[in-house]
Amino acid sequence: MNRLHEDSESFLDREILGTNLAKASLYIVAFEMLKSVITEHGRSFYSVGLDENGQQAPSRDKSEVYAALRESPALSDDDVVSFDRVKKLRNTLAHELPNKLITGLPAELAERFSELLELLDKIERLRSVNAEVPTDPQFDGQEIDEAGILPGSIIALRVIAGAVLGTGEPAKFYIEELLKGANAKRAQNSDKTKR
Repeated sequence: MNRLHEDSESFLDREILGTNLAKASLYIVAFEMLKSVITEHGRSFYSVGLDENGQQAPSRDKSEVYAALRESPALSDDDVVSFDRVKKLRNTLAHELPNKLITGLPAELAERFSELLELLDKIERLRSVNAEVPTDPQFDGQEIDEAGILPGSIIALRVIAGAVLGTGEPAKFYIEELLKGANAKRAQNSDKTKR
């Protein structure tokens, strides 16, 4: 059977098409959440783009997202490189989706999705621990276990993945990735703070 015939059969299979569309959509939604969290994190916590008088300061980056990524002392150059990889796949999916539904989703989708979740989890937990907890009186005098924080965006993605992908294997994979990525990073960071 030739490749075009196989692609056509996959494209016309309702279950395969629906699953691929759901995976691509979930990735794009997760990316948009990440982008929003990065810019909001920059605005609210680090005042990216503002000088000491609260006025707009020139940035070396034209993009608010990249300015926030690069100016955050909590994020590394590796995080920026990771964001670039995640963004590249998002652009491929968003701009070439009809073709990708016919020819198949990129093989790197699962790996980039995990990378995206790691960034999202890291930024959300940093914001919680460094900006929200210190300013919320209900946490006064309490020791906060950073590893125990489950960001709202991760919870939201878990709910979306379950609703969109259902309960089959694709849903199981993405929901497990949502949990695994968040739990692994929390455990890793918890180990670092114990040392």
